[in-house]
Amino acid sequence: MSHDQPDPVKNAETLYHHALAGGPESAVQNMRNEFEATKNDGSFKSIQQHDNYWKSVAGELERTGHLPSMTVAFVRDNKGAFDQDGNGIVSKHEVLDVLAQSRESQANGQGMTFESIFADNLRSTVPSPKSNKSFYDQVAHTKKAWEFDRDAIEDADLNKWDRQNNRQGKRELKHDMTADAASPLYENNGALMHAIDASHKENGRLSRSDYKAFLNDYKERAANGQEDEVYNERNARFVYSLLKGDQPTIKNGPFRGINIDKIDRRAGYSPQDDFTPHQDVAKGDISETQSNFEAQQRQEELDRAEKEKSQNKKTDVCDSDLKNRLDDMATLRPNEGYSHVACRLLGIKIDHHYTAEEKREMNLLAGQLKNITTGHNTHRLYEGFIMPVSNNIEKLEAINPAFKARMDQLRAQEQE
Repeated sequence: MSHDQPDPVKNAETLYHHALAGGPESAVQNMRNEFEATKNDGSFKSIQQHDNYWKSVAGELERTGHLPSMTVAFVRDNKGAFDQDGNGIVSKHEVLDVLAQSRESQANGQGMTFESIFADNLRSTVPSPKSNKSFYDQVAHTKKAWEFDRDAIEDADLNKWDRQNNRQGKRELKHDMTADAASPLYENNGALMHAIDASHKENGRLSRSDYKAFLNDYKERAANGQEDEVYNERNARFVYSLLKGDQPTIKNGPFRGINIDKIDRRAGYSPQDDFTPHQDVAKGDISETQSNFEAQQRQEELDRAEKEKSQNKKTDVCDSDLKNRLDDMATLRPNEGYSHVACRLLGIKIDHHYTAEEKREMNLLAGQLKNITTGHNTHRLYEGFIMPVSNNIEKLEAINPAFKARMDQLRAQEQE
């Protein structure tokens, strides 16, 4: 049975309210449920119509600045949809692979994939401190030091972006509260603010004497029947509340006057020095954005191929004997975790009185093992599980000098 086609703008607004109530994860789950349900419930006459509708919903979420936080939530909770090689990070070529799979699905008449909505957002253009760049690069290039690949998205990057976005959300909430409380000051192009400032001495600062002068002027005008859009009872009550200190959102602490520029900043009307990560910019030709993203990927592939070519000239860093030895050390025994494997790999005796240096090296390698093993914190370890150390030996050697020294020692032993 056919139904009226849903409104993408209203749907996007509903999803945003889900994000406010239960976080972006809740919005993503509701979006996924609707996406799958509307494929077969008769809401649309064709798969193509269904795809166009959800592209419109995603476009509206992107236009209003809410899609990026949902994208980060999706990548964190569904990393396997992107991390196809299972190394715990998301790279540009994996994002493009998701889009390629979606195009193939559409060509087969099955419609776009849900994951492609977020893959497309990752390559959209957003503001950055120095220049506009893809959302992918913005998330990948956080200030936190990278562990495996500075050009890939890691757990630390997702967490860093979330913290930035949460701070921005709290700041916007404070702006909204201040703007609501101070709204009489800004009505009619700031007529009341100007009148208060000018009623005593126009110096860009609202003081107790300014409020008293305005109230005296209002009293005289009201007595003569000369009230207007500025000098009226509503504004007088508001100014009186400022005088009595009943507007903490606008001014906190002992009264020493209010700087107009400071009110502007509190209300969010002045430019912010810091970067707002979730605010999307108007995009021009989408094909240009996509080609730039793909051009970067092609260059990265060329660089990777050159690196692999150079490495192939060297002796294999992990021959079969060493691999077997590493796999044995990386196999979990009963009641073990990342730190136990780290100790074995580093040649540290397990569960003895660790020195400060041993503890530091153990914790560092344990964290790195956790990243390459799971890519997220919800993986359940079990007896007999083999952490992929031998498959990631080059990465670990590149970031952990103690691990590299230990591997060199093992290689030397193999050659004796």
